[in-house]
Amino acid sequence: MTRQDVLNSMFQQPAKNEDFFYLVQQSAVKHKELVQDPIYNAIWDFAISPEGRIFFSACGECQNAIYVKLYEYLPESEEFLCHFALNDKVIQHDRAIRPSKFHTGITFMPDGKMIMITHTTAKSHLHPDWLPRVYADHQFEAYQGSNLLIYDPNTGEFNDCGIMSQYETLYGGVYNHHNNTYYACGMLKGHLYACNLTDMSVRDYGQVSDGPTWKFYVGIDGNVYSATYSGILFMIDKDTGEVTFLHGLRVPTNRPCQHITEYKKDGTLFFTPSYTVPLMCSYNPATKEYKTYPNAMPKNLPDDCASIQGMAFDSKGRLWYSLMQKANGCRLAMWDIFNGGEPIDYGQVGTLATKGIVCSTELLIYDDIIYIADSNHNDDPVGVVVVDINKLDDDFLKDPSGREKIVDFICYNTVENGREMWPYGNMDAVIERWIDKVLKDANDPRIRTDDNDAYCPYPPVAANVFWHKIGENNTRVRHIEWADNETVTGIIGNDKLYSFTIKNNKIEQLIENTGDNDIPSLLKTSIPEELKLPTHPGRRYLSKAECSVKMADGTVIVGTHDGMLARIKDGKVYSLGMVVTCGGVHCLCTDSTGTTVYGVAGYELGLGCVFKYDGENGLKLLGMCKVAPAFSGDGDDVYWFYVTQPVVCAVSPDNTRLAIGTADRMGGVGIYSLIPPEAK
Repeated sequence: MTRQDVLNSMFQQPAKNEDFFYLVQQSAVKHKELVQDPIYNAIWDFAISPEGRIFFSACGECQNAIYVKLYEYLPESEEFLCHFALNDKVIQHDRAIRPSKFHTGITFMPDGKMIMITHTTAKSHLHPDWLPRVYADHQFEAYQGSNLLIYDPNTGEFNDCGIMSQYETLYGGVYNHHNNTYYACGMLKGHLYACNLTDMSVRDYGQVSDGPTWKFYVGIDGNVYSATYSGILFMIDKDTGEVTFLHGLRVPTNRPCQHITEYKKDGTLFFTPSYTVPLMCSYNPATKEYKTYPNAMPKNLPDDCASIQGMAFDSKGRLWYSLMQKANGCRLAMWDIFNGGEPIDYGQVGTLATKGIVCSTELLIYDDIIYIADSNHNDDPVGVVVVDINKLDDDFLKDPSGREKIVDFICYNTVENGREMWPYGNMDAVIERWIDKVLKDANDPRIRTDDNDAYCPYPPVAANVFWHKIGENNTRVRHIEWADNETVTGIIGNDKLYSFTIKNNKIEQLIENTGDNDIPSLLKTSIPEELKLPTHPGRRYLSKAECSVKMADGTVIVGTHDGMLARIKDGKVYSLGMVVTCGGVHCLCTDSTGTTVYGVAGYELGLGCVFKYDGENGLKLLGMCKVAPAFSGDGDDVYWFYVTQPVVCAVSPDNTRLAIGTADRMGGVGIYSLIPPEAK
């Protein structure tokens, strides 16, 4: 990247008018930065206790390989109190990827204690990237799993309950006092975990989301509510503990749920999607009424505000929310949604003395005071913004002469007319400092490099999911094959089997099997018992063939239940080594020439992978399947093909595509291109 490259990337957003740059009324705003701990560059958990105490997690993100801290903001003194640093309380192993966050999981228990989970999206201090996926199965340098913690902010009593999810980083959660259970969702696999605090047992539900889900809320009925990554609302019953998907009820635009808030008067829950146009939906657990709200954008704003970043109701039942802009910065908006009002824009969030907010991860209200988490520019201190609702004067919005423009350069350098709107003198020197910073970050050896990707290089062509039609507990793909270059057929199901046909990349047929339910064996060639397959010492009982396939020259390739691959030729066994660190080699197939073998492998609780083998190049590990938007047969509804357990595979007759079927609860069949991008 050159200086000219950085300059060319600036001033690209559509031009904005004067209104766009006005700050929230300064007499009503305070902004306090965490200058005593400036290395912390994100806030991803922000919570107010029933007594009005304000807590947040000071997090490390991206290149910051640091341990999370819990802070309290003290409104009267405008100071920050550090309650603890995680590494002072919980045993940590410095070779491992560090738990750098509490993420959307702090909940207050009836006895006043706080319960929370650890999370990481910071790099390892040992490696040039953020590597929880790559190192998910690593014994020593992985993220070993999220700890469940209970902390009493009054006494300092601290209890590490242990790792709630092995080799999985929990993304969000909530404590439900109705059944003394903490629920959380994993980022890597979309699994739901529940820890019953009465007996400390943990249940892994398997996938409940077709992607990372991070927002949970206990409704007025005592049940827990959330949404899948593709936006389907679901409920966790407080009595049975079972998950019910509210099919047909979706967060608008079929996107993940960014925030949930409650209208306390009747318990109606409001959901908003992440990183898309500001839309909302609501669901009343008592009446089962579901509504959508088409546009939460104030009319004076352009249509390029990206999303609602936090929302809460005040004492008058008005909904306040922060708007994240594509042109950098966040705004404060209000909607008197129950009284027919229109959304009102109060301006950019920030102060003349500090800066603007680029990422507001949460907005909360207590006693008609708004508290906004300032998750910063990614390279300066985090902070808390305080807005006194009662000091905001709507007449102030009508008089431009009394309004101040935001001082933050980052809010100007993205828009086409940013130079003209910048009110603080010559911009050239500021631009040069900005370019220096961008170049320094871009050349940081710790950032991710393209050749370190964890994903298989084969791009997705199409994907199809079935769980919403046949039940999420009935979705293991048992068999797939190509009928022709455009048609994939197969069998799916656990207790109840279905046959399916995918034609031209879309589900054409899905019917229940009522007759012959024979599933073709994955051992496509017999393996003589006297042959000794490769094994791990001490795990020889797993050195049995799980799958096999014959190549054109008569060579048999075989995969074992313990992740080993072998070649059998002329009655001799040649070990090709390990495909995965744990788990089995589940399926093998050849292309039409019989010279190249493709396969899938992985442990049922890990992250499965794709590999290939040929006689010229040997074994090549390719990585995990890429996530893809999935066809469901439900009109325009979007689902996601989120793969952690690939179990079957087949190559198209023309050798251009690889079909992969999964055992994930929300899985299905993905079709990937085998043509290298440069060859197209």
